[in-house]
Parts: sequence; C-alpha cells; structure tokens
Amino acid sequence: MKIGDSIISFFGLGLCAGAWMLNSKIPKDTINHVGADFFPSSVILLLTVAFLVNFVQIIRSENGDKFQLAAGGTCRVSCLILLCLLYPIGFKGIGFILSTGIFTFIMLYLANMRNIGTAILGAAATPVIVHSLFCRFFDIELPLGVLQMLLH
Repeated sequence: MKIGDSIISFFGLGLCAGAWMLNSKIPKDTINHVGADFFPSSVILLLTVAFLVNFVQIIRSENGDKFQLAAGGTCRVSCLILLCLLYPIGFKGIGFILSTGIFTFIMLYLANMRNIGTAILGAAATPVIVHSLFCRFFDIELPLGVLQMLLH
C-alpha cells in the first residue's frame, strides 16, 4: 500500500473528526433525544464510514491501486465532501430550508441533472417537505435562520 493512495481517506477522516467536534456544540434535545444535531451527525457518520471503507479497499487491493473515477469524478467527489462538511455550518447560519435547498440543488447538479427546472423544483420541495415532517409530526423545531421573519 502506498501512502499517496490513502491520503484522501486520512484527509477525509480528519475533516470528519473536525466536523464532529463542531457538531458537538449544537444543543441536544433532552425531551425527544433527536434535535438539530441529528442530520449533521448522520451525514458525518456516513462520510466516516465511506472513508473507512475506501481505506480498507486500498489496503486489500493487491497492487495498491485506488478506486478510479470517471473524467471529472475527482472534482465531483471533492465537491461532495466539501458540501457535506459545509452543510452543518450553513444549518445554523442560514437555516434548514435554505441550506438544505442549496445542498440538494448542488447534489443534483453534481449528479448531472440535465433538466434544470426539475433540479430547482426538487431543491425547493425537499426542504419544505422535510421541515413540515419534522415540525408537525415529530414536533422538532429546525432552525429557520434568515427565513425566521417570513415564516413566523
């Protein structure tokens, strides 16, 4: 195994550790045990597992070759990692609806969504539906950020 092949895994694990420490400062809900930190914690946990799986695959490969991405794939994966780590920061700053809408739109763009109207509609509908689900059915308040004045 070459160290150069596993640099992205080490870098990603370090970023996840930093994001986990930042996420630990989000107040926990003592009644429902699921608060505003639930989704960012889930994303960080999934990214940590993905980086660990990548590292194990590099170790298990006989010739040390890393997973090869298609043309432009490295940039997309880098943007995905950065986006997932910036999402919890935007969660409190600009609020759940805007940060999730931006997150969803960029994810659809990175997935080569050809129809821009569908991407915008998906990016607008997803956070509204999820916010309604959490607020009405689970009775969990998500931060609204800059939309606080308009929606309440």
